[in-house]
Amino acid sequence: MSRYLSVAIFLGGMLLGSAATYGLLERYNVARADAFLLQASTLFDKKEFLQAAASLNRAVILRPHDFGLYDMLGRTYEMLNEPEMARSNYEAALDLVPPDRQYDRQELMRKMTVLDTLPNTDDDGSAR
Repeated sequence: MSRYLSVAIFLGGMLLGSAATYGLLERYNVARADAFLLQASTLFDKKEFLQAAASLNRAVILRPHDFGLYDMLGRTYEMLNEPEMARSNYEAALDLVPPDRQYDRQELMRKMTVLDTLPNTDDDGSAR
């Protein structure tokens, strides 16, 4: 009986160790995502939108359930004159908005409506 108890204690310790490791990994990923978000905000302010989008995409990989990241990515793609990518990210953000955040939901819907009213143009401003 004591052999089974030893095995159970060993396995329980392994599970607790795995849970602790998962917790550390989760905190590490959140910190990395925050670093990418900070980098993206700085790049966005400098109007370096392509690099900002790259940083935001890295943050989204680490925090795929954060609607705010998709919202900012949508704004970044708007600045890059890529309305389809902007809409795709706004839609992803809309899917993730918690029910108690009606203002955020309405704001995302407003942004998508504005995208729908923009003329389709190429990067040089000519009509498609």
